[in-house]
Amino acid sequence: METRLVAIEAELEPLRARERRVIGMREELERLDGVERRLRRVVDARTAWVRFFAEMQEVLRGVEDVWLERVAIEEGDGGKRDERAELRLTVSGGMIDPEQPTAGSYEKVRQLLEGLEAARSVAAVEHPRFDKSRAGILGFDVTLVMDARWRGAVSEEMER
Repeated sequence: METRLVAIEAELEPLRARERRVIGMREELERLDGVERRLRRVVDARTAWVRFFAEMQEVLRGVEDVWLERVAIEEGDGGKRDERAELRLTVSGGMIDPEQPTAGSYEKVRQLLEGLEAARSVAAVEHPRFDKSRAGILGFDVTLVMDARWRGAVSEEMER
């Protein structure tokens, strides 16, 4: 009986060794998956602003004669950002506008707002404001609510 038990143990040992290797490889794979996720978040964070401004450039190019003057992150109460809150950007700029508003002026405003709403990094466009106080220029301010995935990437980058 004891001889049979020793024989079975001898047969089981290579299987146990293989099981330990498989467990070790599985743990290493889980660790590497974690590293890949962290690296992917870093890449997303590092390229989020570049992607955002590339999108804005496409929107402005499509409308023509439009430019950005200022992009600012809206701060929460007391200048503190709630990490769970939506990230909001105030975007200000201008567009060439004839002295008398025309159908073309209204079309450019419509194109601008639709282009901003269609941008992948933007979840919503809020509070568009237009200013005709400068001759030949229609100024604008608009709040962009950023897509949650974009907001997460930028929040991580800003913590660095």
